[in-house]
Amino acid sequence: AAAPQPEPAAAPAPVQQAAPAPVGGSLFDIAASYVGYPYVLYGTPPQAFDCSAYTWWVFKQAGIDIPRTVAGQKAAVTPVSDPQPGDLVFYNDWYHVGIYAGNGMTYEALNPSTDVRYGPLLSNNVWYGRLG
Repeated sequence: AAAPQPEPAAAPAPVQQAAPAPVGGSLFDIAASYVGYPYVLYGTPPQAFDCSAYTWWVFKQAGIDIPRTVAGQKAAVTPVSDPQPGDLVFYNDWYHVGIYAGNGMTYEALNPSTDVRYGPLLSNNVWYGRLG
């Protein structure tokens, strides 16, 4: 009879770290790559985000320069009534901005309990702004 073979040693689990999104990548691929990252008011990208830092960072990684603050982003867009994916969405109920993804969905750094998320708009009291 063959001698019993020792159990193979379990390989250590790899440490999972999100790779930074490549500059010039798809806006939505970049936005999705940060879903789950922490929301921190005045957070420093890419470790943590508040709403306008998230939109600023995602656009920056896609090679598009926009202002860093909600007020600056509001001033940089043209309001539109036919929102398209990639437009910024501004909530009138809160001082907040996200990236409109289409079909009533948005990418946004919402708050510390949800962090960066992809999900439905939280209000119909919004307006959309388009860059360019």
